[in-house]
Amino acid sequence: VGGRVMPFFTQNVVPGFKPKRYAWVETLTFVGLGLVAAGEASALVPAAALGALWLSVASLQAIRLGGWFDRRVFKIPVLWVLHLGYAWLALGAALVGLSGFGAFPGSSALHALTAGAIGVFTLGMMARVTRGHTGRPIDVDRPVVAAFVAANVAALMRVFGTAWFASGYAMWVDLSSTLWVIAFALFAYAHVPMLLRMRIDGRPG
Repeated sequence: VGGRVMPFFTQNVVPGFKPKRYAWVETLTFVGLGLVAAGEASALVPAAALGALWLSVASLQAIRLGGWFDRRVFKIPVLWVLHLGYAWLALGAALVGLSGFGAFPGSSALHALTAGAIGVFTLGMMARVTRGHTGRPIDVDRPVVAAFVAANVAALMRVFGTAWFASGYAMWVDLSSTLWVIAFALFAYAHVPMLLRMRIDGRPG
């Protein structure tokens, strides 16, 4: 999904941008994810070997993201939130890989993939799609930008706060959860009214 959405959205919004795609990266991405899934489902694969697989997947995703990136995305919130969401995927895979070597807590690493990659990317996609499919410009206002920031800070706290400052584990979880709720509440406040009305451009919904 990311391989279609990320370059497509970026190319549509950033003038003159041409994404770079590497066939070997795309192929190895699916091979690597298949091997990771098989390894996670099996109790026979050594933790270090599985960690190495995760690290290879992380490297591939970083290469993909680099080919889709243009510094101008930082001027467009609905783009930078998607790029950050995908960056969380690469980072999360790397942290899970490191956890296989005992170099990072496994629970915190997992939350880089869930709160980080899934949470941030989903929030960004919901904002982008809601606005696009209700006939509105994809630009977002300050409350939604605040939601994007809150979701990323929540993920940072849940991943690195609990990993590096474990003595305050409960505090980091509480702070992260609070920011997470705020992020999605801000999203709902801005977008639910749009979904309850007709498209503003008069086209059928």
